[in-house]
Amino acid sequence: MSKKLLNYLLIFLSVSLILQVFFVKPELPEVDTNNPIVFETRKESYPTGKVVDLKITNNTADILVFEASCPNEPFDVFFTSSEPDLQKTHESQINCQESSDPSSKDIKIKPGKTSTVRYTYWSSSLFDETGRYKIKANFNIKGESISVESNEFEIRNRGFLGKIWINALYQPIYNFLVLLIDIIPGHHLGLAIILLTFVIRLILFAPSHKALRSQKKMAEIQPRLNEIKEKYKDNQQLMAAKTMEVWKENGVSPASSCLPLLIQFPILIALFYVIQDGLNPDKTYLLYKGLANFDVNTIQTMFLGLDLKTRSLYVLPIIVGALQFLQLNLAQKKKPKATNEVIDIESDDKKTKPAPTEAEAVQNMMQYFMPAMIAVFTASMPAGVGLYWGTSTLFSIIQQIFINTDKPVKKKPKKVNVKDITKIKI
Repeated sequence: MSKKLLNYLLIFLSVSLILQVFFVKPELPEVDTNNPIVFETRKESYPTGKVVDLKITNNTADILVFEASCPNEPFDVFFTSSEPDLQKTHESQINCQESSDPSSKDIKIKPGKTSTVRYTYWSSSLFDETGRYKIKANFNIKGESISVESNEFEIRNRGFLGKIWINALYQPIYNFLVLLIDIIPGHHLGLAIILLTFVIRLILFAPSHKALRSQKKMAEIQPRLNEIKEKYKDNQQLMAAKTMEVWKENGVSPASSCLPLLIQFPILIALFYVIQDGLNPDKTYLLYKGLANFDVNTIQTMFLGLDLKTRSLYVLPIIVGALQFLQLNLAQKKKPKATNEVIDIESDDKKTKPAPTEAEAVQNMMQYFMPAMIAVFTASMPAGVGLYWGTSTLFSIIQQIFINTDKPVKKKPKKVNVKDITKIKI
């Protein structure tokens, strides 16, 4: 069981490392930070369809207030690859009154502070051509006119992996989620996410069920593995061979629990981007033909008092962490072993409880560390992603309960060939 938990940890750390590698911010050209107002994009290069985000720094002594221009873009966008620079405009179909996106509200920046404006509802339309761009604006501060422009940045075509990501993962999940929203009365995003979770878990039912059974067997054979570690602690090669022998004999593998989780992580990341940026009119070009006329402004994002497009810092993370803790406890649950040992109650010898093995110590630590890490992970994501993870964990709990009630299959004794029986002399 400890190996399973370590696998979980390694997967989480690996995914975090991958995200840092692939989403690391490249170095930007130098910007004169002594200007009263500084515009600079978060990245120097964006793939087509990616949301462009602009960082604004207020170096003045006053509070800057930028009035929202929704449904128009926040600031002027110029395509600098043309001669002369071509200004691009787009009026979004967003419902500015109900939008929770900061760019649809007035922006206030205190002196010395920085704020970020994301072109969530305009990126695909304004930055539809590959080439170089700049963002510009004119301000009037205390009667003085100030012109501000960002660094020049590039919009490029998606690479091979980016195209696979969009066409094979993001777009199918995006369309399936919109399809579920469309058929649900009231167009509730929360109910659609729950349905999506159950569909995905049913598709993964066979491999996940096999993995949970394997985990149960691993827990059952753990005492034998501990004996092998103790017996062959001075011979690592023989210890590994004996361990492999026990695994093979019971038909289990520590790596078998990784597959369902590895499959779910790309789905989780895709769902994160769908919920964060995808449910807006700017992304409807990704909808398949049958859904092209769906109005994303009709989507109901509130669910049990939570806005699923924004983060939940307390309630949902605690619930998801508690569910993960319960699931781990069920997975580690062992049936009490029957014993025929006679206990001498009259003995004066005080028996001390044996110290936990290294594997048991790791298991006990992970039992609390994993739920805490999942809770932090949930708090950093839109609540819709947390709802998906919580529903998926609840599905695993139900699955684990049924597996825990399964009786182990007893092996039939092998038939002994009479010719192989040796005579026993009395």
